[in-house]
Amino acid sequence: MKYGVGIDVSKGKSTVAILSVEGEIIEEPFEITHDIDGLGYLEEKLKKLPKEDLKIVMEETGTYHLPVLGYLLDKEYFVAAENALKIKNIWIED
Repeated sequence: MKYGVGIDVSKGKSTVAILSVEGEIIEEPFEITHDIDGLGYLEEKLKKLPKEDLKIVMEETGTYHLPVLGYLLDKEYFVAAENALKIKNIWIED
């Protein structure tokens, strides 16, 4: 992995940021909608980087994350979706 993509999922839209493993900001945080236009915009940003060098992490938020997750998996990206409460508890314990 050379790049990390973080997706903060909300109802109908998400905020996305892309960083290198060195911490360089590749894409400032931007919003996408969960429709074909928004997901297509996300893919255009992701296409700038080699797919094999990307790891995408997003939170599971009820069903809100499903359009984004399904789209990215269909495009054969590596995506890890995790329960937001579990992530919060990991940070609190450390």
